[in-house]
Amino acid sequence: MKELKIVKSRFDCQWGYQLEEGKILVICDKDGKCQLMWDTPFSIESGIIFKNEDEVDAFHKGRTLTLNILYANKIGKEVHNYDEFRIRVGEVKSLTNKGVKKICKVFKEHGFNVTEHAVLTNFANWQSGYKCGYRDDANGYHLFTPCGLNPFSLTATTLVDGVDWQKTYLC
Repeated sequence: MKELKIVKSRFDCQWGYQLEEGKILVICDKDGKCQLMWDTPFSIESGIIFKNEDEVDAFHKGRTLTLNILYANKIGKEVHNYDEFRIRVGEVKSLTNKGVKKICKVFKEHGFNVTEHAVLTNFANWQSGYKCGYRDDANGYHLFTPCGLNPFSLTATTLVDGVDWQKTYLC
């Protein structure tokens, strides 16, 4: 059995699940270490994470939950220690200069200073079938695009110390 970690602020973990009363169940701690899996039973009342249902039966007679149960019943929401905004462009063959400027404008309206260069870089990688990320330290964001098998989209996140995925890459 493991202790259920609960914090008050989304900035006290990398990834969490916030309950309606404000408590945040830590999924990944500040160091990126996984604390709670989506299908692992736990008890909020006792503060215990169980390894499996057999352990629940042996040590706990009360109600247990999983993150999957909470999510399926729309009880609470996922939270991260960064801000995020996504634009779904869709199936496109090309981007016009006007289209790129419009994407940058929408990001700016949502607090992200995404550059035309970043949009065009991710678009070119997407067209070639790659998943990619673009880190812009000067403007304080990371821009992610899923692989070319998906409709073209761009997700901007504020930069966070200690995460390994906020880098410029393609794969």
